[in-house]
Amino acid sequence: MTEFTRLSQEDKISILNERIRALEYNLYNLQVGLIEENARENVIQENTDNISSEILETNRCIDALKSALASLT
Repeated sequence: MTEFTRLSQEDKISILNERIRALEYNLYNLQVGLIEENARENVIQENTDNISSEILETNRCIDALKSALASLT
């Protein structure tokens, strides 16, 4: 198979949990950025659209990693 098979089940779970946590931090940061962007006097729709798109992508990544985690437990 691959190099991943050398990791223990606990190692894999730990790595996935760490990645999920990092993405959740990033997600919150993006949400704060969206609040800031919307608070501007002259909101630039392109900026809010880009941040919203990043939020959606980050949520997809979190969901994918949670699915991978569920398959290990």
